Amino acid sequence: MLNNNKYTGDEYAPNWTTHKEEWNLWFRAFINKYKKKKKQNSFSFIYPEIVKLLQENYSDDSKRIKGIGRRIMISLLKEKLIEINTGKISRAINKCLSLQILSNHQQTKNKKLLIKGQYWKNHVGVN
Repeated sequence: MLNNNKYTGDEYAPNWTTHKEEWNLWFRAFINKYKKKKKQNSFSFIYPEIVKLLQENYSDDSKRIKGIGRRIMISLLKEKLIEINTGKISRAINKCLSLQILSNHQQTKNKKLLIKGQYWKNHVGVN
């Protein structure tokens, strides 16, 4: 009956008991009209860069203690990922700390480093 019409989601819904196919077409149009656009998760961009930075740092044999300072890591990630602000980078680092992918190492009273955590091998899969 209404097969030729394209629904926009603004009009009234057809009776779903008598016109099930038409109601399905209208409902799809209604959902597409009010569907929210999903944002990309910033953690999915930041996490691989954190892993790369720590792996590069650990591969450097000239360092006695392996690790990167928190502020240094944030600034290095900010250079690579210009569009992401420092708050999101800091939140991603905190998430890695809470998951124990990273851990804090206090070399001296003032020098705190981020190093590989207890579950590094489980999440990253590489030493």
